[in-house]
Amino acid sequence: MRKGIVSSQRRLLEDKNSTMTTTASDIDRPLLLFDIPWSTYKGIIDALPQQHFRHSYDQGTLEIFSRLIYGVPWESYEAILEAFGDRRFRHTYKEGTLEMMSPSEEHEWLKEFIGRLIEMAAYELDLPIKSTGSTTQRHPELLRGLEPDLSYYIQHESEVRGRRTSDSASTLPPDLVVEVEITHKIIDRLEAYATLKVAEVWRYRDKTVEFFALGESGEYARIETSVAVPQITSDDLTRFINMLDEHDENSVVRAFVVSLRKKS
Repeated sequence: MRKGIVSSQRRLLEDKNSTMTTTASDIDRPLLLFDIPWSTYKGIIDALPQQHFRHSYDQGTLEIFSRLIYGVPWESYEAILEAFGDRRFRHTYKEGTLEMMSPSEEHEWLKEFIGRLIEMAAYELDLPIKSTGSTTQRHPELLRGLEPDLSYYIQHESEVRGRRTSDSASTLPPDLVVEVEITHKIIDRLEAYATLKVAEVWRYRDKTVEFFALGESGEYARIETSVAVPQITSDDLTRFINMLDEHDENSVVRAFVVSLRKKS
């Protein structure tokens, strides 16, 4: 195993030991991936050494017995991404350590709803926007990669307008990404976004939305009002999302639009 990968594993364990919300059971909890074609499964197997990848595969269902796989070279990581193709593969990659996740119904529901609010805000406020969804953000020299829940170009939309493909090593990072965190992650995804120089992150966790802006120090700081969408605060977004406990989505979206129009 390469020295850099060993160091990454050691740092990850140190981070894990300092995070009270992460336990050994979080790492060892089996992960289920559904509707995995044989060709995708074979591509994953070919990319990963068998000793690092305990699993079972049965008629399209892939069960992985640990969320974390250590000692994954960058070339193997890219081969796994190629095996998944256009299929979603929610993950974080950091210096040889790969964490895999299987989104729940709640995760997907909230992600889609937040996306509706962002796109409605851009429409109402006449903000240029390019939605790039869960496009994997990665950089081979930095040995970082992850799939956001949502990503957008707003301030720099004109620079990527009409672009169909991108070179992961040189692509301008999105102006805004959204993270919906229903279960706690082992690898720090904010640190990965900071390394990739993503300017702003919205994170939903524990029924609360937090906004983070990347500072000159290269670290994120909490902010109340979005930089990408200046008329929205984290309290606003939290309030409208929590309205879903008692109201249907369209009713909440209408209330959100009324709020925007009062501010503009």
